Amino acid sequence: MSEESSCESSKKMLDLEQWPVIKFLKKEGKKPKQIHEHMPAVMLRITVWSLCTKSVSYIKYPKACHQGIDFTKDGRYLALAERRDCKDYISIFVCSDWQLLRHFETETQDLTGIEWSPNGCVLAVWDTCLEYKVLFYSLDGRLLSIFSAYEWCLGVKSITWSPSSQFLAVGSYDEKVRILNHITWKQITELEHPSTISNPKIVFYREVERRPVISNDDLSAHHSLTTGSSLFSTQSKYEVSSLPAQVPVIRPDPDRPNPKIGISVMAFSSNSRYLATKNGIVST
Repeated sequence: MSEESSCESSKKMLDLEQWPVIKFLKKEGKKPKQIHEHMPAVMLRITVWSLCTKSVSYIKYPKACHQGIDFTKDGRYLALAERRDCKDYISIFVCSDWQLLRHFETETQDLTGIEWSPNGCVLAVWDTCLEYKVLFYSLDGRLLSIFSAYEWCLGVKSITWSPSSQFLAVGSYDEKVRILNHITWKQITELEHPSTISNPKIVFYREVERRPVISNDDLSAHHSLTTGSSLFSTQSKYEVSSLPAQVPVIRPDPDRPNPKIGISVMAFSSNSRYLATKNGIVST
């Protein structure tokens, strides 16, 4: 990691068109997207700009993944996923001076994402979707625990911490959410997303759209109104639906890449009592 002034760094910009690997791939007729896929990891770096001192710092070897960089909530530390020699690593930097605090290898095949707990004490790391694995590391790089719900199927799709740092929600491709506790890092409950809602304890809301009925008198009285007027707008509201109720779903095509399936979005309430989720196959 090096640190230079912004003026000095501006003089060291490289012409990627002259890199041998770029010239070779273009000669082979590769398109820009294909060239990006062939770019070696050594070409990647994180640039940190200081708005106070006008300095810039570089961090080498970042891994290009779904969520490979994350700050603690208080802004004191930065965790960065790295890929070196076909292995995954985590580097933790002190944000005050960008000095390396810890550097350690992770027990992952192809690290996909990292996320700090809100209190900044634990770093959650999850592996590729081909292997269900969530790992928990302390600030000093110690492996605290590993969680795996099943094998030989698509695994973790998303995770989110509760604001209290007491719970971690893990959304999976099997359309379930598993809640882990912060004491033993074991599962305490499992939330399913059935397409038919029949539990009498559940309140099911359905969005209903209504268009106002416009008479000829209304049109003559408001002939100067534009199409965007509230007179012609569609009104919607949520009504409580009777049970059993059917949730509209769209089954993905298994022959197409990146199927919209599994729990893609989750959010805790501010008091950590409630969790909102979104299943990818539910039509919106």
